Amino acid sequence: MNNSDYGHVFNIFVRLIRYLNLILLYDTYKDDYDGFKNILKYINKWSVMYEKERTLKFINNDDLIRIYKIADDLQTKYICNDNMGNESEYSDYVLNLIWELRICYKNDMEVNNNVKDK
Repeated sequence: MNNSDYGHVFNIFVRLIRYLNLILLYDTYKDDYDGFKNILKYINKWSVMYEKERTLKFINNDDLIRIYKIADDLQTKYICNDNMGNESEYSDYVLNLIWELRICYKNDMEVNNNVKDK
């Protein structure tokens, strides 16, 4: 992974941690704090591992898909909630960033597989 890829993935982690922590400050999300905390637990762990390894190969694909599905369910619940203000968009940002992380994961796995094949 080159430096520009590193910066992009690092930025995804920073933004995910920021939005997940913001969500946990709003009472409007309180019914689903456990779901958001679960996502944050994985993101924090992966962020630290990424900083050490500079690759995403340590991520278990099943965990990544599970976290994406949790985020998708939560985003669906909150994105069109008329009782919320602008904070309703945070769950959408989280979902989009996890999708972006999935793309980076896929690209990283393809690069690692191509290196092994040579």
